Amino acid sequence: KDELWVGTDDGRLHLSINGGEEWKELTKGLKDMPEGAWIPFIHVSEHNEGEAWVVVNDYRRNNWKPYLYYTNNYGKSFKNIASADSIKSFCLSIIQDPVEENLLFLGADDGLYYSLNKGETWQKWAKDFPSVQVNDLKIQKREKDLVVGTFGRAAWVLDDIEPLRQLANEEENLESKYLTVFSPPTGVIANYKSAPRTRFAADAIYKGANRGSRGRIRYWVNIPEGDSSLKKIKKVQFTIHNDQGEQIRSFKREYHKGLNQSYWNLDEKGTRVPSRDVRTKKQLEREPGGTEVLPGSYKVVVKLGEHKDSTIMDVIFDPRVEVSLIELQQRAEFAKLVQVQSALMDSATIELNKVEANISVLKKLNTENTDSISKQTQKRLGSLQDSVNVLKVMVFGKKDVKGYFDQPDTWTYLFWQLRWGLGYHAPLQNKQLLLKELQERTREQIVKINKFIAEDWGEFEKYLEDNPVELTKEIRTIQLDR
Repeated sequence: KDELWVGTDDGRLHLSINGGEEWKELTKGLKDMPEGAWIPFIHVSEHNEGEAWVVVNDYRRNNWKPYLYYTNNYGKSFKNIASADSIKSFCLSIIQDPVEENLLFLGADDGLYYSLNKGETWQKWAKDFPSVQVNDLKIQKREKDLVVGTFGRAAWVLDDIEPLRQLANEEENLESKYLTVFSPPTGVIANYKSAPRTRFAADAIYKGANRGSRGRIRYWVNIPEGDSSLKKIKKVQFTIHNDQGEQIRSFKREYHKGLNQSYWNLDEKGTRVPSRDVRTKKQLEREPGGTEVLPGSYKVVVKLGEHKDSTIMDVIFDPRVEVSLIELQQRAEFAKLVQVQSALMDSATIELNKVEANISVLKKLNTENTDSISKQTQKRLGSLQDSVNVLKVMVFGKKDVKGYFDQPDTWTYLFWQLRWGLGYHAPLQNKQLLLKELQERTREQIVKINKFIAEDWGEFEKYLEDNPVELTKEIRTIQLDR
């Protein structure tokens, strides 16, 4: 607490180790520093006594060289650790991570630099950050975030520097492993409320991006040069396991060499929501998400080919909301009852989409024929399509409606009222009544869909047995000797 460092705008450096009662000038130790240069920033280490970094710049006299002096003996000797080969402009700010001493961040005129080996080498941070003057740096210890103050481009936050800490740790030999999963930050199931402001701001009003409520998973992929064993594997596989060891969720994400970041929505495997159209192969490959998990610890397993690693993610509920674990359990049980209705209706609409797909194919095959049977077939297909349209409106509502148009009689309207209106407490009587109404509407509409498939479509299938549609046209060879 008695150690004080002072740098001036005329290039002088002083140190006091007794709270300012006595001062010692250290300027002469800053070798190769231009006389009269500015000393705008000094950072004192939280790890080792006598360790400090002194930023010097001389850009006011058109000298763009980087100067960053390091001492570990209270200024008895200094070393310039900023090389013009790796740092392309003058220096402005410096900070050492309070947890991992090898991790340094440097602010320069052309952006942000970092070092994983205490300044021996530097790399520029180019991902999602502009080449802008960085005047100040702070580390938020609780959140493990780097806050970057720029000149003219606002303040930026680099979320969770824990992976960089592990990369900088000399005990972590990441180069010997294909896959390394870093310890994740706590996943927070956050309760969001829109702030009173313009609802659709477009580009007229600037607003910064908030941290999401999803669980962040960061991992390092190291593929040695010349290794082709993972060439065909384009995605990593994630599986989430509860404290009983049961797999509750899985998903895949694309990856690249180096540091990767993916997200888990803090949910379990769910059921698909009914779709008006036939799903693509890509849509079917994705596992649907479901109910949010309860607070607890979850094992995250990441697999890349034969290589895998794992970590534990703690999940908490928004601490700003007063809600008990029992209430959250009741909410989750209620949400799963809603999912049951979604799964039932999805199964029914899948069959309805199959019918519509068959109608479309048969119409195309039957278009060129003009005989009376073909005309009758086209008429029947048109009638069946009309029935499908009526059933789909019953489930989804009218398609391509412009403007605000409420369709409260549809299954979808009632379903989303429950899905998005659950809140975070045990469902009250009004929600119970809505669920009962959804269950009844699901049953009624599936009965109608089943009746159409069994009777109308079943009758048409019998009609096709007696009046088949030609799947292929007659093909003949061409005679040349005419």
